[in-house]
Amino acid sequence: MPLYYLSCGLGLGVSGLLICRRRVEGAWIYLLAFLLITVGAWWQVGSNGWAFTLRLAVPAAILILVLAIAPKLKEYRHDFEAPATISAGLLLLVGVALIMVGPSSTAPATSQQTPPSATRIDDPPIWNDIHLPA
Repeated sequence: MPLYYLSCGLGLGVSGLLICRRRVEGAWIYLLAFLLITVGAWWQVGSNGWAFTLRLAVPAAILILVLAIAPKLKEYRHDFEAPATISAGLLLLVGVALIMVGPSSTAPATSQQTPPSATRIDDPPIWNDIHLPA
């Protein structure tokens, strides 16, 4: 999971910086970071709806705000736009792939049975000591 947090943190940081500079690329990067957050939340909690909702509430609220200001942001065209877009897409693809096939946190199942030496068969049952009045 540290790679997941690193990639989300970098995406959100770059997105915030670009939005502060009034560049529309920041909105696109936030959208990609939100998708990464969604995949990571699903990977962490699965189909537990309440936990999934809690992990996405704040990022979804920020996404609504980012989408609201997106029409006011300016596009900046530069010579390395295509390579930068391709690199960002590949980086996102690698991040999602690492999240999906990365190490899982499930521990191997171990038996919690009492070992045979801990119970003695020759002990009489407890109900043999109970004397009922006649």
